[in-house]
Parts: sequence; C-alpha cells; structure tokens
Amino acid sequence: MTTSDQPDLEAQVAAMSAQLEACCRQLLELHQLTAIGHLLAGIVHEINTPVGSILSNHAVSSRSLDILGELPDQAAGGPQAPAAESGADSGGADEPGRRRQDRL
Repeated sequence: MTTSDQPDLEAQVAAMSAQLEACCRQLLELHQLTAIGHLLAGIVHEINTPVGSILSNHAVSSRSLDILGELPDQAAGGPQAPAAESGADSGGADEPGRRRQDRL
C-alpha cells in the first residue's frame, strides 16, 4: 500500500463510518417509534375496554328497565301483548317486545 492510497482509504472509512452512524440513528429512532406505537395501542385498549363494557351494560340495563316498566301496566289490566291461548305456536315469528323464550 502506498502513501498516496492512504488518504483515499481514510476518506472512505470516514464516509462509511458517517453512513453507519446515520443508519444506527435511524434504526434507533425506528425502534423508539415502534415502542411508542405499542404503548399507545395498549393505552387505547385499556381505555376502550371499560368504555365498551359500560356501553354494553347500559344497553342491557335500559332494556331491562323498559321491560320492568311495562309490568305494572300489564298487572293493572293495561295493554298486554297478544298471548297464544290456543297453545299453537305463531310460526316462530317474534312478537314485538317479547323474546322467544318468554313465549315457550
């Protein structure tokens, strides 16, 4: 190796070292962004789970209160849902406000 080749090699090593450092910084930044994404996904999941549960329970509670609100009207002789007194099934069609299990 001659002394004239040495500055060229040093310049190539310096350029490759700078490129390697840039790649390392980019890789580190990518890793940090991935970690932040996973953290945010976990936070969103933790917030969404109780909210979904609350909304679901609210819907069930509302339907239950509606059904309970109809009971005093039915007991007092108010509007009643049609009953299958003949014992024949209505062909499987659901009546409004009543579940299939209630008719059986």
